[in-house]
Amino acid sequence: RMTQVRSSRMDLTLGMEAQWAAGVVLNGTTTFFGPNPRAYGHSGWGGSFGCADPQQRLAIGYVCNQMGPDLVGDVRARELCATLYACL
Repeated sequence: RMTQVRSSRMDLTLGMEAQWAAGVVLNGTTTFFGPNPRAYGHSGWGGSFGCADPQQRLAIGYVCNQMGPDLVGDVRARELCATLYACL
């Protein structure tokens, strides 16, 4: 039930369309949390993020020690996620 869509709309805080489930954003058509559309996660302002991909049995948690300018889609988090998927 955690990953059932609860809201699918323009998120005025994030400035993008988002599908929210129970406290997490569903990857859907984005690739914030890897290539799998069924992955989900949540980003923190400044670069920190966490995500899970049950199909790949993969979970990632990233906390940075220097805040970045992005509210969502921080380049460090995206590169880390892409690198981990490339290793699978």
